[in-house]
Amino acid sequence: QTSRGIAWLAGGLGRVLTPPPAIAHEIESPDNSIPVEEPPFTPTDNEIPLPGEIDPNPVLPSVPRVARVVLDPGHGGRDPGAIGITGSYEKDVNLAISNKAAEMLKKAGMEVIMTRSDDRYVTVNSRVDIANAANAAIFVSIHSNSTTNSETNGTMLYYYVDHNILAAVAQASDREQLARIMQNSLVQSLQRADKGVRQNNYVVIRYTEIPAILVETAYLSNLTEEMLLNDYAFQDRAAQAITDGIIKYFSSKGIN
Repeated sequence: QTSRGIAWLAGGLGRVLTPPPAIAHEIESPDNSIPVEEPPFTPTDNEIPLPGEIDPNPVLPSVPRVARVVLDPGHGGRDPGAIGITGSYEKDVNLAISNKAAEMLKKAGMEVIMTRSDDRYVTVNSRVDIANAANAAIFVSIHSNSTTNSETNGTMLYYYVDHNILAAVAQASDREQLARIMQNSLVQSLQRADKGVRQNNYVVIRYTEIPAILVETAYLSNLTEEMLLNDYAFQDRAAQAITDGIIKYFSSKGIN
C-alpha cells in the first residue's frame, strides 16, 4: 500500500492527494490468548493486510528522538465506525477530537502527521504505511467505544506486544508506558470510569514500528457519554488530555 489519499499535516503544513481505490477486506479473528472483557465495536480496524503488503516479522527501528506524532482519527468516509444511540457517527467524534489535539500539539512545538484530516475513507493498511514512513516517535489512534450494554461507560486504552518477535518485546515497555501515561491523563481529565489498559491485536497498533496505542475515549452506546462526546467542551478536554499525555511521555524519554 502507499499513502495516497491521505491528508498529511506536519508543522501546520499539509497536502491532500487523490484517494486510493477501495480494497476488499475481511475481519481479522481476535487473538484468543488476550482476554478482552468488552471489545470495542470497530470492525474495519481489524482489516487483514493483503499478502506481501506488510512484513509480518518486522525488525523494529530505534524510536526517533524528535517530537513528531502521528494522530489517527479512526474510521471515516464510507466507514462510520460505531453509531450512537441518537445516531452520532464515531468517525465524526474521532476527527473532531483529533483535529483539536493536533492544534494543541502544534502550539506545544510538536510536528503532527494525521492519517486523515477530513471525512474520507482510509484503509488500516494505509494508516500503518503512514505511521511507518513518518519517522515519528509515537502513533496514537483515536476512537470512541461501543458495546451492546448501554450501561457500560468509561475510558479504555489498547496497545500491542508481539511476544514472538524479539525486537517487539524490547519495545514493549515503551508501548505500555505510553499507554498507561495516556490512560491516566484521560481518566483524570474526562472523569469517566477507568476501564483500564489492555492488549489487543488491532492492525493499526500491531504493524506500526513505533510505540503505538489505540484510545477509546468514551462509549457512544451510552447515552450520557454520547452526549459528552458531541459536546465541544468535552472534546477539548479529551484533546488536551491526549496532548498532556504525549508531552509527559516525551518528557520521560528526553524527546523534545
